[in-house]
Amino acid sequence: MPQESGRGQPEEWYRYALALEASQEGFWDWDLVAGRLGGSRRWQSLGGVHEPWSRVDAWMERVHPHDKAALEADLRAIREGEARQLENEHRIRHDDGQWRWVLARGVAGEDGEGRVTHIAGS
Repeated sequence: MPQESGRGQPEEWYRYALALEASQEGFWDWDLVAGRLGGSRRWQSLGGVHEPWSRVDAWMERVHPHDKAALEADLRAIREGEARQLENEHRIRHDDGQWRWVLARGVAGEDGEGRVTHIAGS
């Protein structure tokens, strides 16, 4: 049985969380079943967003028009099981109106029957 960290979670997960925070990478998780998008404060700060994004549409609305089709195609490939991983560089409109380049990397998470239920990444 995994050791508890004293924070109600296995010690190994606590160490992963610390390492992720130290990397200063933003991370996100798209629950395809519930249709919810969540992410770290760092990930949302890349777009200058102060309110949490809860829908993929909120993210996609900020993607540069010239980059949107490629990102949508890459995400569709993962959702449909044609790809396991995502790597897409695109521009996001920051709240200050400037375009910022970001590199989105993600991986598919599956249920017990092999259906893609999540895409998570940084």
